[in-house]
Amino acid sequence: MKQAVFISKEPHFWNSAQLIIDNIVVSLPEIKRVSTIKEANQFEQLILLADQLKWEDLLPQLNSDIELILPIFGNLTIEVERWLKLPKILEKRKVKIWVASRRQYQQACLFFNKELIYEIPFPLLEVFPLSPPSTNLLYSGRITQQKNILELLQVFEVLSLNFRKDLTLHLAGDFHKRGYHLHGIEAINYKEKCLEIIKRCSNIKYHGSLNQADLRKIISICNTSISLSTYHDEDYGYSLAQSLLAGHRIIISDWGGHANYFNFKEVSIIPIKVYNNIPFPDKELLLKKLISLQPIANKTNQEIQMQAKDYFSAYRFKKSFDELLLNEPILFGVISPLFKAYLGKAIKFFPFHPDVAPDLYSKIYQSYLK
Repeated sequence: MKQAVFISKEPHFWNSAQLIIDNIVVSLPEIKRVSTIKEANQFEQLILLADQLKWEDLLPQLNSDIELILPIFGNLTIEVERWLKLPKILEKRKVKIWVASRRQYQQACLFFNKELIYEIPFPLLEVFPLSPPSTNLLYSGRITQQKNILELLQVFEVLSLNFRKDLTLHLAGDFHKRGYHLHGIEAINYKEKCLEIIKRCSNIKYHGSLNQADLRKIISICNTSISLSTYHDEDYGYSLAQSLLAGHRIIISDWGGHANYFNFKEVSIIPIKVYNNIPFPDKELLLKKLISLQPIANKTNQEIQMQAKDYFSAYRFKKSFDELLLNEPILFGVISPLFKAYLGKAIKFFPFHPDVAPDLYSKIYQSYLK
């Protein structure tokens, strides 16, 4: 079967998504890359990695007999306008839907025929030196409400003032508001509140948005990485993947794709509590965990790194992906009543606000809230 990867000529607006796309493409060297409709229509099987393009405009231009492989980059519930239009476009087409984590798979099964869906973690081919033992902790990524950075800073300030002056938190990323409204609430002056704590607490080092070379330097001086994200369909965590490849132990929220990392050594899991349809990490348990944090042996760091090298390897990815390519495709069919109901609500502002949809959140995220 003639296969191609469809990629955009323009980079993805999410830096992490573009890095994921780059790693996927490198892991599939024998598959041709195309960027135009004319090129794509020469193939029988198309892997659509151009997530930043409007699929609802792109797909009708493709030959109807092309088998489509559609990756979900942790944005299934965010792309509301896309999925309002796609069911009609895809209904009679051969489709495979590809997700990167078990919980994203479970969520997608609530929306689509489960026979369409394949779980294959994304590869990560970067090589990191093993991080040495240290008292440095790291958060890298977007600094937003749904990543619960304010909560992390609040806990770390209490920790530094009262319990552990020896620990330092390194923070790398950019502030923005994209996507906050799907949680049903906007935090006023979020950036200002974060920066106030950073200014007060000398044990918090804010590095701003870094290029990959400078980020690698920060990763190399840290030994523990933290992510308290409750971001929509959080299915992978590119920064966490990088940290694991450097041998970091991780402290992570019990949310989304983080569950795929629960079997790594030295993982601490922070439970989630939901208030008015908004999930938050348990700050008290996080504080207790940080108070009791002890150095780990260099051998343990090495074991974590070896686990990560296997989990994110091109070999492991390609073996699973080859199976996906060979499996017999089925027609897309129709979306579930639940997904249809969600899309009808989510096209409005603050769809998860309790006054708008009191029970919708728990249904949509039931696999995340187990």
